[in-house]
Amino acid sequence: MAHPDGGRGTRFQRAHTFEQAYAFVAGEVQFPSTTGQNITARHGTTNDGQTQTIVFHSERGRMADVCSQCWDFGNNCSGDRTGTRAGQYIRGLDEFMD
Repeated sequence: MAHPDGGRGTRFQRAHTFEQAYAFVAGEVQFPSTTGQNITARHGTTNDGQTQTIVFHSERGRMADVCSQCWDFGNNCSGDRTGTRAGQYIRGLDEFMD
C-alpha cells in the first residue's frame, strides 16, 4: 500500500500534528532521532504528487517518509503490509519541535 493508507503498528500520542511538523520543517531541518542518529527532514510528496510527506534522511540515505495518515504510528503506510519503521524519526522531530 502507498500513502495515505494509515499507519501500522503501535499508535502513539504526538505533541504536534503532521500539519504543524510539515510547517516546521519548511525546507529542511536537522535533529537527533530517538536512537541518536543525526536526521534531516525534508518536504516530499507521493509519486503521484497528491499527498504531502515528510522524508527522513540520515548519513546512510533515505530512511523513511510519513504522511498525515501515518504520523501517529510506529510504522508508516508506505511499502508492504507492515510499513517502514519511522517512529524513531517521527518522535525525534516531534520532541525537537518543543
